[in-house]
Amino acid sequence: MNEQPTRILKEATVFASGDPDAPSTWSNIPHFLVETLRRSQVKVNTVNLAPSRLLKRAYDGLVRLPLRLAQPNSAYAYFRTPVHEWDVSRRIGEAVRAYPASQLNLFLTFTFTGSRQSAVPSVQICDWPFEYHIRHFLQREPTFLEREAIRRERRNMEDSHLVVSLFPGIAKYLSSLYPSARSVYLGHVINTTRTPSEQILSLKEKSQDLLFIGGGHYREGAQHLVEAFGQLKESRPDLRLHIVGMSKQQVGRNGPGVSCYGYLDKGKPADEATYYDLIQRARVIVNPTPRWGGFSSLVEAMYFYTPVVATPYGEFVETFGNELPFGFYCHDDSVASLSITLERAISAEGYRERCLSAHHAARQHTWNAFVEKLMDRLGFRLTA
Repeated sequence: MNEQPTRILKEATVFASGDPDAPSTWSNIPHFLVETLRRSQVKVNTVNLAPSRLLKRAYDGLVRLPLRLAQPNSAYAYFRTPVHEWDVSRRIGEAVRAYPASQLNLFLTFTFTGSRQSAVPSVQICDWPFEYHIRHFLQREPTFLEREAIRRERRNMEDSHLVVSLFPGIAKYLSSLYPSARSVYLGHVINTTRTPSEQILSLKEKSQDLLFIGGGHYREGAQHLVEAFGQLKESRPDLRLHIVGMSKQQVGRNGPGVSCYGYLDKGKPADEATYYDLIQRARVIVNPTPRWGGFSSLVEAMYFYTPVVATPYGEFVETFGNELPFGFYCHDDSVASLSITLERAISAEGYRERCLSAHHAARQHTWNAFVEKLMDRLGFRLTA
């Protein structure tokens, strides 16, 4: 529901910790937000808030190294320091002065906001806050410096006009933890401009390809999958496993039929072609990493009619339910259990129906749908 009289959005400014135009920045999310707005004839200014190399190098040499020796598990880095916040605040002020006609400031982070530099609404769009990262993924209490960073981030979230999480459970978490922050969930996003066709189903039905997408933080899941794949290949010698996001050295596991591609940059035509060729040919996409299984890559593959094998981690269950019409959960973290689940995904009846269900479940999470909901929430409309 609109919170104010509807007006046309003509100009907006997008801030990200990296180049918002570059597909390589934060899983393509800033890039596709910018492109979606521009296709709707919005003038989009982009601002890179990535840490200053000079200041970061000085911090890493003088502070970060001794801190890591004292607290080797600390997640506190230059990005979380008051110095970086000062530098970012300065750059935000420069951008506000450079783009006086901007009607909306969109921050692809929960860490920074423009609410103290501009009366223009500041909206934060991100996945989870720093505190959630420490408590959920690192499963520990924050250190003193981390608590100070959390306090600064919380203040910026509470000062923002709107806080948007890309995950429903985390939006609820924010509402309970930071009740004065206006946090909402408007759906997830599929990071592609391509429209898949049902014609790829005949290719998938004949395929013997399993696909894994994820960087180094999904290494545990990739290793687990390689071992399960090795067991499965004994009875299915034509089966192949493709790992995108890590090299063989990064995975640390190998075997017959396993291909590793490293990071594929959608901003490079050859990499993009390889990436989508693998998705379109995949019979199943798999990510068995505990606590977080590469949500965005799973949803993108689903959009391309690809059934899923994943662990039942909170946000995936919250979004798609306890039972998957388009795939299977692996509830046991053993290699044997994963191998059995993969066999079911490959051989169970109703494969085409699972492919169609995957696409149907994902298609509501397009960038157009997300931006329309966001504009409606803010009282804007787009001309196209």
